Amino acid sequence: MSSAVAVVLLLTVPCTTSASNTDLSELVVLAGDCDYTVNLTSSALNALGWERGVVSTFNMAANSNDQAMTFIKNDNCLVVFQGVNEATDQMQMLGGFNVASAKPVDMCGFKVHAGVAAEMGSFVASPKFGEFVTFLNDGYGYKDEKCKTVTAVGHSFGGALATLWATCANLGAKVGLANVTLGRRRDYGLVTFAPVAMATTVPYNGNAGVPFIGTRYGLTEADGGVSSRAGFHVDPKKFRLELLELYGQITTAGNMSAAAAALAQAKSQFSTMSTDEIEGLWPTQVLPVLLPFALFTFGEASKNTDAGNLIRAHTQKWAPTGVLSYEYDCISSLGGFFGFKHALQDFQPLPNKLLAQRSGTSMAKFTPEYAVEVPKADLFQSLFSILANGGTFANHDYCCYSSQDNELCSKQYDQPKYRICNNKLLAYMPKTTTTTTKMSTTTTSKMTQTTSESSQITSESSRSSLRFVGALFSLLVVYA
Repeated sequence: MSSAVAVVLLLTVPCTTSASNTDLSELVVLAGDCDYTVNLTSSALNALGWERGVVSTFNMAANSNDQAMTFIKNDNCLVVFQGVNEATDQMQMLGGFNVASAKPVDMCGFKVHAGVAAEMGSFVASPKFGEFVTFLNDGYGYKDEKCKTVTAVGHSFGGALATLWATCANLGAKVGLANVTLGRRRDYGLVTFAPVAMATTVPYNGNAGVPFIGTRYGLTEADGGVSSRAGFHVDPKKFRLELLELYGQITTAGNMSAAAAALAQAKSQFSTMSTDEIEGLWPTQVLPVLLPFALFTFGEASKNTDAGNLIRAHTQKWAPTGVLSYEYDCISSLGGFFGFKHALQDFQPLPNKLLAQRSGTSMAKFTPEYAVEVPKADLFQSLFSILANGGTFANHDYCCYSSQDNELCSKQYDQPKYRICNNKLLAYMPKTTTTTTKMSTTTTSKMTQTTSESSQITSESSRSSLRFVGALFSLLVVYA
């Protein structure tokens, strides 16, 4: 194993998790209740002991209804935002990654993902916004205040909105075209589950360098999300070569002859390399050039075009090979490819409950200074896995994050099928893999830095190839 691969690997140490039982047993379940079409049953909500407060329904786009809710239990309150629940939300999320056409928006002192900013602007202009703020700030600063603590909560796209809410509120900043503040309180906590990264710089808690109280959660491989390569449980060399072939065919069909020739030459050169050599070059020499094709691929996959047909054919070919089968939830990783950052707070990696060998395993928490860059994932593995799953996100649903049994978690909702954790591609995952190595929990805080440094390491035998491939892709980037 090369040195670049060996240091990628983190820990699977039992009984060391710092995950909050309340976060995983209650808050993620309540996040699943904040939805226009799917809700907890009344008996399930009563069993949790929380009461709904203000429920605000607002429209971001035609035929798209979104919700935000407040909850209260004793004198603890939550502000919860709906995640992705239909195609409009999904395209809004993915569209905001296209920073060339959907430029990040100035909001609360940050450059914010355009889709997230538009959604928050829609919410603060909604009819119930004033009632919402009043509920959360009722008696704030006095002995009889309704909410002694308030935590912003969300899953997926809702996690991005919760992050933006807590960021803006704790700064006392004005939001949206309405130019309103979010109330007087400046003490919001933040708990999110697989949130979309929402700003081009790291959001903080009121003052630069101050982390939020609360935890961000994500399903990861056994390395805790340190390496994008850890999700490959089969040798990825053939997948890499066939990706170059696919985009060579697409550029040929698009009359981009020079780009197609460059991709063909790159594939030929890579075919003589080892997997480790290819992986050493991929993040810095290939991925930046193929990146513009990622969102194009997602948008084109359903179309009756030459490119769409090619994309679907490759997806169908790759699915049964196991190369698209992984344990992680990719949603928290996607924004990083397009320049977006997570908030300054602890990150708790979680095992995938769908895998018996990982269920119940605990992993150490990343402290805020090391957490903003994790988890990592492979962009094109994630992308084609989403396509192979019919456009849905694998290992991402609310019950993936609940500490409850998967079936029991889903049956708390009036439409269980929309909350149960699932990933049909796990059927193709090998039963044993050799891509990860256990390491001591004491090394956790240093792993992000170590991995970043190691990703630049290539063997001497690859250095001439590095220069060769770099020259080829300098040509291709003009066309991408």
